[in-house]
Amino acid sequence: MNFVVVRHMYDSGRYLFLVPDDVVLEAGTAVICETRKSSREPGVCLTGTFRAEPDVICPLWGTSAKAMKRVVKVLREFVLEWPEGTEPEEDEDDD
Repeated sequence: MNFVVVRHMYDSGRYLFLVPDDVVLEAGTAVICETRKSSREPGVCLTGTFRAEPDVICPLWGTSAKAMKRVVKVLREFVLEWPEGTEPEEDEDDD
């Protein structure tokens, strides 16, 4: 099975989640996860995806393969394009 460790935006805990076998995530990737509290909990990957045997990894995280929650979305980064000449004016008080 394919796993990743995620920290939720509003929680300092670290949690283990399932990821589809054909998906590769890197540390720092923003994701949405299923949790006991919500079907859409934002978080950040603390590790890249890794393969492990559920019988080995799940007990280390205090869970079971049957109870595992999943990453359901990956939030992609994109650069905002600003038209030329729209830079903010410098504030004179910022010295």
